[in-house]
Amino acid sequence: MGRNFTLLRLIRMRSPKTDSGFILPVALGVGLVMILLGIIIINRSMQNRFTAIAQKQTSQSQAAAEAGIAQLQSLFTRYHLLAAYCSSKTLPTCTTTNPKDWQNLSDADLGPNTCIGASDLVKDYVNSPTSNVWKNLSTNSDDGQFRLISYAYKPDNTATVPPQSPGTGELIVEGRVNGSDVSRTSTSRLSVQFRYTRKPGLASPGLWIQSNRDTDASGSGLLKTNVRDSTCPADIDEPHVNQLKSRQQSSYIYKSLPGESFPSLLPEANIPPPQIGENSYAFNQIQQLIANQETSNNRILSYRVQSIYLNDGSTMTIGSGSETIILYLDGGIDIHNHSKIKLTSGSKLIIYAHGPVMFSGDSTDKFIEQDPSTASPENVQIYVVPGGTPPTVNINGGSGLICFLFAPASHVFLGAGATVKGNIWAKSWTGSGSSVIEEGTTNLAGLKLIFPPRVSPMPRSTTIPCNRSTW
Repeated sequence: MGRNFTLLRLIRMRSPKTDSGFILPVALGVGLVMILLGIIIINRSMQNRFTAIAQKQTSQSQAAAEAGIAQLQSLFTRYHLLAAYCSSKTLPTCTTTNPKDWQNLSDADLGPNTCIGASDLVKDYVNSPTSNVWKNLSTNSDDGQFRLISYAYKPDNTATVPPQSPGTGELIVEGRVNGSDVSRTSTSRLSVQFRYTRKPGLASPGLWIQSNRDTDASGSGLLKTNVRDSTCPADIDEPHVNQLKSRQQSSYIYKSLPGESFPSLLPEANIPPPQIGENSYAFNQIQQLIANQETSNNRILSYRVQSIYLNDGSTMTIGSGSETIILYLDGGIDIHNHSKIKLTSGSKLIIYAHGPVMFSGDSTDKFIEQDPSTASPENVQIYVVPGGTPPTVNINGGSGLICFLFAPASHVFLGAGATVKGNIWAKSWTGSGSSVIEEGTTNLAGLKLIFPPRVSPMPRSTTIPCNRSTW
């Protein structure tokens, strides 16, 4: 027993503890590996977070630049002529082709909005890219900011002085947003190109008014037409606007475009000397003058007369089927008591009136009669020329005057039963009783008006490779 105990004791003393001290290094190594893995995971997580934030802010800065482009596009829409001038004459395509840039444009250069002056508003957008002046998209600067880098306009015909020549515009805008740390910003630069053209289009509102401040612009007339109201905000009379809207048939649209100016009236070029004096039966002499002209197709015949006065059931026949007859009136038009002008099918009648325009009759009167098979508003164009005391326009009764009536400084009154199919563009309008304005299909290209240039819809913007984030 004692021997066995001694032997076991010796064995125990001679057997080394081969695993002593091994567990601790292993534990330390495993811990170190776990720490390294944790650091790698945290680092990757932080990198992913920073990448996500940077991508988000880049997207936000691009959105800010897009919003800036949209604001400038709205500016072009309000001031069409602006698109024909460069933001700076130092731009390569602008040195010789444009005599002015945005910094020195006047209201007259811009074809001003009638509500406010335009030049100061435009200059507010012109900042040097190095001046670090940004415009907030809203009252909250965290929503983003933008600034105009440049706008370059390249006319198709460099020999034509802007803004007459159509061309191509390129707009470059920067947008930026700040991160939670104000030192962290993301900036994007976008470019967009668009066309600038004078094509007027083929559609038009049946009623376009510039002001309803001094008169009831709605009355009780029925509107089977789209309406464009350019009354300035300070002059808006809400009851009148609401009444006007209530008179529209539901399929038509009321659009408010404050301050949008009318197109310009073409000058009365090549006006002949007076040919007919103050004769109440002047229409007979007009017809004789037209008949004496050499017969040819598509003739343009111009006459200057004192006025047109038709009474007692008189009929004035105009044209033989291929002419455009232009009458320059030193006075105005007075057709009443079952009288009318009869326009031959295929002919057109254009009247420049410098005095009041009066049509008066009952429900059977045509006033200016067209062949129903070829009737169109642009076949009868009446331009009431501004100047001095604005001429008034009164249409009382009648069964269907088909015309384009342009009276930019005048008030137009439609009496009970009056029906006009086509367009009335006037300073103000009153419709009474059962009067009706019915929209017609008018080809604006055939009118004696100079339409402002139009900016084509802007395509999707292109990112210029200068996006940057500062951290």
